[in-house]
Amino acid sequence: MSCFNTEIIQKYIDGEVSQEKAALIIEHIADCEKCAAAVKQQRQLSAGIIEAINLLAMTKKETPAFVTPASNRKKLSATIKNAVFYISAACIILFISVVLFKKEPANKPHISIIHSIELEVDANKPVTKQEIIIYVIDENGNMTEYDFN
Repeated sequence: MSCFNTEIIQKYIDGEVSQEKAALIIEHIADCEKCAAAVKQQRQLSAGIIEAINLLAMTKKETPAFVTPASNRKKLSATIKNAVFYISAACIILFISVVLFKKEPANKPHISIIHSIELEVDANKPVTKQEIIIYVIDENGNMTEYDFN
């Protein structure tokens, strides 16, 4: 029987070969010293790689916590409190000035426009030739009629 290559030996060590293939490899390395040495060397190499990976995974870099001096924290919190206070006061003053000092115009004209559509429309005439009447009612109740022909 011929010897196995390094790839097949590694698959055997990793348990990636079928049971029949594993039985063939075991039978072969019992008789072949060269393949038995290759299996032993691959196992040592795999163990070394696994150990190196575990050492890398265990090594953690610790980053120290960011700490601001206590005096700066007090100044910062006092500054934030003052800013919130002044902004709140400005909002209240603005609200009061808008609500209390809002003035309605004394002589605000109130005009109502009543529109209606006549049911008798001559479909043969263009829109610009149709009869249009607009009634305007002012604040005193006086009605003015505008006729557009």
